[in-house]
Amino acid sequence: MKNLILLLMFIAYTTSIFFISDWMIILACILINLILILAFKIPFKRVLDNLYKFTFVVAITFVFNILFGYIESAILISIRLYIVCNITFIFTYKMGTTNILISLEKLFTPLKILGISPTDLTLLINIAITSIPIFLREIEQASLALQNKGLKHYSISNIKYTLKFLLVSIFRKTNSIELTLKSKNYIE
Repeated sequence: MKNLILLLMFIAYTTSIFFISDWMIILACILINLILILAFKIPFKRVLDNLYKFTFVVAITFVFNILFGYIESAILISIRLYIVCNITFIFTYKMGTTNILISLEKLFTPLKILGISPTDLTLLINIAITSIPIFLREIEQASLALQNKGLKHYSISNIKYTLKFLLVSIFRKTNSIELTLKSKNYIE
């Protein structure tokens, strides 16, 4: 029950961050994250590595927001994304994936009324959670391989070929997961 309450607090905190426009409250959220990092004794190197991994996504979001909006809103959205990425890392580091999935299954229990299996939904989320680091690693490896071939890191060609590689990889992984579930006699 404690983990379910923590999960609900995490969801409320991360959702509320995207509705905040006051810079002082944003600063308070950053301070909350720093206090949690210190309280849970999370190594700063791991925190910085995690934030670095999301820099590309935040940079793309920043550029699109500059093109379609104002610079201040682009900066605000980028900072919000970093705060959410950071608190997600802290939450996952402290709770662990298994406890999060157990809490999600409890949270999804009311969906049984609609005929949706909370266990199946949690299984899908588990597959997604475990696949994300694999895809990030593959994107990084493909990007490095393309750099070795002479393409610049954030060039359009590099992004195009990396996304093409990622799409093929997603299809292969999906097929592999399907075969694994069938071999374990999983029935929909």
